[in-house]
Amino acid sequence: MELIAAVRALETLKEPCEVTLTTDSQYLRKAFTDGWLKNWQRNGWRTASKDPVKNKDLWLILLDLTKQHEINWKWTLGHA
Repeated sequence: MELIAAVRALETLKEPCEVTLTTDSQYLRKAFTDGWLKNWQRNGWRTASKDPVKNKDLWLILLDLTKQHEINWKWTLGHA
């Protein structure tokens, strides 16, 4: 759900923007901030444990959308 929420939010933007995207998902945030996406791409969309990356289709959409904007990834505690 976190990936879909980020996709939908970025899809609403009609021109390049500076965006603070706040999420309670460390998985989503760290994929961009800690280089996980670059590693997955370099490894043929496989994780460090050699498993296929889940939701590759959504990650590809997110990659495309994030190239259009300047994203500041912010984490917040979920369900607080």
